[in-house]
Parts: sequence; C-alpha cells; structure tokens
Amino acid sequence: TMDWTMAKNTSRRNVIRADDKATPRNQMGKPYCMSFIFGRNMKDPTGTLSYWSTKYPHVYQELQTLMTKYDPQFTYTHITLNCNLRCKRHTDGGNAGPSYIAAFGNFKGGGLIVEQPGGGGGESILNLKSQFVQFNGKTQPHETAPFTGERFTLVYYTSDIVPPTVDRRAASLFAASNK
Repeated sequence: TMDWTMAKNTSRRNVIRADDKATPRNQMGKPYCMSFIFGRNMKDPTGTLSYWSTKYPHVYQELQTLMTKYDPQFTYTHITLNCNLRCKRHTDGGNAGPSYIAAFGNFKGGGLIVEQPGGGGGESILNLKSQFVQFNGKTQPHETAPFTGERFTLVYYTSDIVPPTVDRRAASLFAASNK
C-alpha cells in the first residue's frame, strides 16, 4: 500500500493552484500536490533512481508493465502518479516529446483541457477516465477541468533534464537497477 501522506510535493509550482482555497497546504502553509514521481532523480546528475522508485519498486514495475502493454514502442523516462490534483494551466517546459495521461477513480469531470500547440486556436476537453490520451505537454498549454470525487492520474513522459548518457526507456532503467 502506498502512503499518500508522504507524497506532499511542494516543488511542482508550475501545476499547483496556489491561490485556490481547495488546494491543500502543509503545516507551514505551503500549497502542495500529492504526487509520486518514478524514474531517474532529475536533481541527480548521475541518474540514480528517485526515492519513490526505490520505496515502491513493485508499483514502479507495474506502471511500466502497464505502458508496455498499452504502447510497447513508447519511450519515457518518468511516470508521475497524482491524487486529486487539479492542475492550473501550464506547459511542461522540462519535457521532451509526447506524454500519455490516464485518469481513474470514482470521480466526475476532471478532463484535460488542452490548447493547440503554442496556445490559442481553441481548446479541447479530453476524457481521461479509464483510458490513455496522448498529447504534448511542452507545446500544448493544459489544465485539469473541475471534478468531484477521488481522481488519480498517471502521466508518462520524457524529461529533457535526464543526463543524455542515461537510457531513456524507463523499463530498462528498472531492469538495470535490479541486477
């Protein structure tokens, strides 16, 4: 079982709705989101696995297996698992290439509002419930539509922060770390 009380991430300022009264806050009053990030530690130039990848290796492996079954050709370096995160409009400046996102849980609403690449030109609300949707978070501004209930999202993406010498396929990263 994953301990969501440990997943209070205050560093994702590009997605946290700091001005929203519904956004949770820690004891110091800082807004946070509940997110586990699996893959290489983006702050470590040697490319060691993130804390969550080693804390929950079985979850990390199952999430990789899920994407391998869905799209075996898709390459990614990271997987983010969010709980009840309503992202503000943003782009993913540290991403390279397309991402996959899916939502699950007992919720209503919560689609992904996505603009055309570069912004402007209209937007679409994509239904993520129990299905993967591909989009480019670096070039397409996006945010979460309002929702009620308990909503989890999985996001698979490639970080351009990962050192170029590190294998960019997350599944092989896991296998290499468990030899």
